[in-house]
Amino acid sequence: MSPRVVGLKAEHHRDPIGIGTPSPRLSWRVEGAGPGWIQSSYEVSGGSTAEGPGQVLVPWPGAPLASRERRSVRVRVTGPGGETSGWSEPLDVEAGLLSPDDWTARLVGNENRATAEFLEEKIFLEKQIVERLSGGDVLETDIDLS
Repeated sequence: MSPRVVGLKAEHHRDPIGIGTPSPRLSWRVEGAGPGWIQSSYEVSGGSTAEGPGQVLVPWPGAPLASRERRSVRVRVTGPGGETSGWSEPLDVEAGLLSPDDWTARLVGNENRATAEFLEEKIFLEKQIVERLSGGDVLETDIDLS
């Protein structure tokens, strides 16, 4: 049986777009190698080869990614008898916004008002209430369960 690399991920993500690290670690599984087969080394496209059975959170193979940079990586493995798998399916890895300077935005809303507008909405609830806020938002609730 011939080993094959499957399930290639970056930082445990199958679709690592906008990943929050410049050097995401890679993980994969080997299938089809037969009972008792142990990986003796691996190679990651981009220049990284290492001895050993590592398949979980192995180091990024090259230079760190810059914000918004995308690279494609593939992996192949070698067994103790020298049998080498084919290359895995490629995994596209894209770094997110890694530096505070990468973030830009402008205020959405009425720029002439000093305070936010008051919003009142009546809803009918039958289940547990969960409130989630971020930033400096203010939420004032009045729940009448009568």
